[in-house]
Amino acid sequence: MVQVSTNLTVIDNSGVKSVQCIRVLGGHKKQIASVGELVVVAVKKTIPKSKVKKGQVRKAVVLRSRLPLLRKDGTQLFFDNNGVILLNEQNMPIGTRILGPVVQELRKTTFMKVISLAKKVL
Repeated sequence: MVQVSTNLTVIDNSGVKSVQCIRVLGGHKKQIASVGELVVVAVKKTIPKSKVKKGQVRKAVVLRSRLPLLRKDGTQLFFDNNGVILLNEQNMPIGTRILGPVVQELRKTTFMKVISLAKKVL
């Protein structure tokens, strides 16, 4: 569950370490984002000489959530942190690698490029 002012970890190699959610996209009264949904984030920590600078506002897609993800077969899947990857203006990932596993529920969304960059799909 990601909502406004949630601190998130960036799990790609774009040069950003952490961001903060400032808006959940997807509707007039939308307040909570789950896996596969878009959020607007503010960059909080970066590594030196990265493409994205501290203080910039970017779009991101949620890939991991601490809130359990319930599947139809009765299993629950959750992670130890909330993870996102940053997107450019065309909704394509900025980084070229995704660190760690992602969930297979992303296949239902328009982020197939994210699935192809991931090493492991759960």
